[in-house]
Amino acid sequence: MIGKVWFRFPGEESVCLSGQTAVLHTAPREAGFLFMPFDRDMPGVWINGEKTEAQAAPGRYNIPEANQDYLESDYYNRASYMAWVEEAREAIRSGMLEKVVTARSLFRALPPRPEVWYPAACQAYPDAAVCLIDAPRSGLWLGASPEPLLHWKDGEGYTVALAGTRRSDGAAFSAKEQEEQAYIGRFIEEVFQARGIAFERGPAEEIAQGSLRHIRTRYGFRCAYEQLWELARSLHPTPAVGGYPRVAALQLLQRERTARSYYAGYFGRWTPDEISLWVNLRCGRLYRNGILQYAGTGITADSDPAAEWLETEMKLGVLGKILV
Repeated sequence: MIGKVWFRFPGEESVCLSGQTAVLHTAPREAGFLFMPFDRDMPGVWINGEKTEAQAAPGRYNIPEANQDYLESDYYNRASYMAWVEEAREAIRSGMLEKVVTARSLFRALPPRPEVWYPAACQAYPDAAVCLIDAPRSGLWLGASPEPLLHWKDGEGYTVALAGTRRSDGAAFSAKEQEEQAYIGRFIEEVFQARGIAFERGPAEEIAQGSLRHIRTRYGFRCAYEQLWELARSLHPTPAVGGYPRVAALQLLQRERTARSYYAGYFGRWTPDEISLWVNLRCGRLYRNGILQYAGTGITADSDPAAEWLETEMKLGVLGKILV
């Protein structure tokens, strides 16, 4: 079956790729675009194709009927989300883990307008990776991600540790947010060391996406193309979207209501010469009667449940800004 994806990475022009889709279990053998779910044991979606065309806005697309099950199974209101955060804090205090990323979804009932929303996101967020993917297995998703998972070209690559969320005009990052950043960096270094890949750590710096700021540390490395698939699989999910230690965090997240699907998975272009993968954040799935958005927050022992709820509201507002 045919799938289609429109994407615009930072510093690049918007392109459109259309081709046969396939279920992706192992490393791609040719050029194309991949879309992977949060669950690292589940296969992803592959759109085969190397030729891309400049495209300012999408054309035809298929939008599935709405699935109403999420109204009862996935929904967190303010009180129930704060209770879930408190449950996560108790698990951390008991010594089960050090950090976990909780998530919630929000359905916005409005006429879907991907042909308007995609170019609006490209314009509003020039430093984000904007993606609109329409594939039979995944459905129709729109996202504007600030977080690279893995970039590689000509033997050289980089990944980042990204954490903390503050408004652009807000206060300095707290000790709790700096602690989150440290967990992610520790995890990335453990992955490189386990795979025998030398790396260089850059300084921590602040970056902006729209009205939000984050802390970012860049890790540069060198490796062969043949190492990249397993490196990407080893990095995902990082503590920025899962938790630390990863096994314990994922066990706790089995109790989460929100069915993450492709939220906090990753997407991107894959060719033998260049790879650009991004974590699927600030995203939503489109239905005929609206869009189901997703957001998450990093929880540590010092987290304030009310503040974590407000952070999800800020993150939902990134995509919400262009949903008109």
